[in-house]
Amino acid sequence: MLLIGDGQLTRERQEWAQPLDRWTVLYYLHGNVVTVNATTFPVEKDSVVFFAPGVKAGHARTGTESYHHFVTFNLPGDGPTRFALPTVVHEMSRVLPDLKRSAERISDTQEPGFAFVWNLTWSVARNPAVLRAYAELYAAEEYILQSLSEKFSVEDIARHVSLSDRQLLRLFRKEHGVTVQEFLRQKRVQEASRLLATTNLPIKIVGQRVGVRDTQQFNKLINVSIS
Repeated sequence: MLLIGDGQLTRERQEWAQPLDRWTVLYYLHGNVVTVNATTFPVEKDSVVFFAPGVKAGHARTGTESYHHFVTFNLPGDGPTRFALPTVVHEMSRVLPDLKRSAERISDTQEPGFAFVWNLTWSVARNPAVLRAYAELYAAEEYILQSLSEKFSVEDIARHVSLSDRQLLRLFRKEHGVTVQEFLRQKRVQEASRLLATTNLPIKIVGQRVGVRDTQQFNKLINVSIS
């Protein structure tokens, strides 16, 4: 799946939740302020921002003079080697010509677009330990995002990433300021809210997609998040 385009940032898309299977890259032709989950990033002209699957994202500036290019795509997540992508990369004017050429050809073929995505991600990818003190956090977060529809425990996650329960809880507290259970609840609420807003799926099916099969419990989850 690959989409490439450009335009102005609209108020209707000032905040959004990234789908769990999809990356979005924005190339900013203006200065802005970007939020990813609870973290704020200043963005300069000619910066590239990577919005990862499952994050709650937003930008402060919309309307006129907010022109940008965007690429939305899937990346395979089952490879043997893990890499991390930084959220913001400044001074990326070198990639703009290739991005424009890919967009011009998207109606005929997606191959240039995929080539652009791979070249871009490989050029900025780093070892997870460089961007975060503990690479196990990436694996734990990915496990949660890929397993939202299933029942699992903190012990299951800890075992998956070869940590003790106590170590995992301590890392989540340090990185996110919340418990593992609260992080999981936040991601379930984000995905449920996105599905309710962008699809016609029945509430029962949405609940199943985020691992909350009891309708009463699902309604309580959503209502608590809104209040």
